[in-house]
Amino acid sequence: MLPPEKIPNNLSHIEYTRLQIRYTSLGWLRQAMAAAAHAIKNQPQSENLSVEAKKRTTALFDALEKVLLLGEFSEGIEKNVKGLTEHTLNQADKALDKIQHVKQVKDGIKSVFTMVSQTVQETIDGGLENHLLPAFGMPLDRIPEGKTTEEYYRLALRYDQIGACEPARECLQKVLDVELKKDTQLANQAQRFLKTRIPARKVNHDAMIQYMSALRFIVTKKEDIAKDLLVELEVKHPNFEAPLVTLASMELKDGNLDRGKYLLNAAQQVNPNYIKTWCAKGRLAIAEWFLLDLDYCVDKASSLNGFDSGTTALAGMKQFIDQNGLR
Repeated sequence: MLPPEKIPNNLSHIEYTRLQIRYTSLGWLRQAMAAAAHAIKNQPQSENLSVEAKKRTTALFDALEKVLLLGEFSEGIEKNVKGLTEHTLNQADKALDKIQHVKQVKDGIKSVFTMVSQTVQETIDGGLENHLLPAFGMPLDRIPEGKTTEEYYRLALRYDQIGACEPARECLQKVLDVELKKDTQLANQAQRFLKTRIPARKVNHDAMIQYMSALRFIVTKKEDIAKDLLVELEVKHPNFEAPLVTLASMELKDGNLDRGKYLLNAAQQVNPNYIKTWCAKGRLAIAEWFLLDLDYCVDKASSLNGFDSGTTALAGMKQFIDQNGLR
């Protein structure tokens, strides 16, 4: 069961702290902040403004920041994605100038609003693929040549952050082509990355672009458009696990528990090694306060890749719960 949408009254400091953690794991930030206020207000008198209490509060907020359900974007990538609309605004304006002509030749089959939406999206996606990412040294149609294996590994990380799974796969393979023969630490990292963060099956290019578009709409707070794109991917590409996990996160944020669980289980069936599924399941376990399930998810994610950022964030949250008597 998910936590109540309305903040209960007359709970203890510990109970409000638990609620804050549960709300934040779902992305219910309004309730999380309200629960935090109640927790501070109800803090035991002996701990008010104490050094230890401040340390615990700081640790809690740090842990919560890292465990947000949709927190896959780094600050730098997020800024680049947010800037995409502005970057392609002139292109979009030019495309929209042609809408009247398009409308006249479509003989009324589609509404002008549908055409505007499609035109803007196609224009911006075209800007992403053909202009913005190549400008950042991250083209989607080819992998840059002549880089070191360390540079290819870092490039794979950047591609993965924006949902460009196939370029990330190619970069990792370039690392393995060189480093695997030497049995280096970088080779081991690339193998773990490839096994646990990249889709098990090759992803159709158009499906990848649509997923990247959905992630961009999430970042720019246009969740309804993002959800429509993800639902379409679920139907057309059911073996593409990444959209299933992202859609599950959105459904859980909307309070749709059964739907969220179904999507996470579907993603697990597609690829049991996909670490984002286990981290999402761990965050769901926090939201439901099923801490034995959280333990299992942390163990599973750690066995797949204990160095993954999602794994370390989830393990840190579990450690915080254990060390502060919140079980």
